[in-house]
Amino acid sequence: MGRLARVTLLAMGREVQLICWAPEVTMSAQSRQHSKREQQLAERAQSLRANSTWSERVLWEALRSSRLGVAFRRQVPIGSRYIADFLAPEIRLVVEVDGGSH
Repeated sequence: MGRLARVTLLAMGREVQLICWAPEVTMSAQSRQHSKREQQLAERAQSLRANSTWSERVLWEALRSSRLGVAFRRQVPIGSRYIADFLAPEIRLVVEVDGGSH
């Protein structure tokens, strides 16, 4: 089964209403394991942000607040396996910092 959902969006200054079909989804054991792995990765990324290396802190000062005209995020989980040091999602750019911990 599933259910209908009504969504209102603001697009180009006008309200747009969408009616979507939302199927009910049950989580398999594999999906639950995948979610657990993603949660662990997110916690690890948070820890890395709190304990960044000197070179990462220096580079972050140059990249933060869109100072280069592109918004960057740091220590971002990618998929369910990797954590990128810096990510500019708008231009699909990943920056990895070399060093003793990499």
